[in-house]
Amino acid sequence: MHWLMGTRQGAVFVMFFGVLVLLVLYLAPSLLAWTQGAIHLRGIVLCNLLLGWTVLGWVAVLVWALMDQSRDADRDTWPEVNNVIEGEHQE
Repeated sequence: MHWLMGTRQGAVFVMFFGVLVLLVLYLAPSLLAWTQGAIHLRGIVLCNLLLGWTVLGWVAVLVWALMDQSRDADRDTWPEVNNVIEGEHQE
């Protein structure tokens, strides 16, 4: 990797890419909660920003993001059959 670090532009590129990767890792619980549509998204993001710098806080927020229910949790169940009278078949 010396060819990349041999120039000033290469060093800036490596540092920029490294900071970008670390930022994505730091915000991973918030991104996970956002993509899953978590109910407590605001709390997860806030705790991630304030406590994520501690390893224990980051792990706790990651577990919270993974265990939190999604806003569409009611859509994950089977639909109820309401208007079907026994013996009749509706199409």
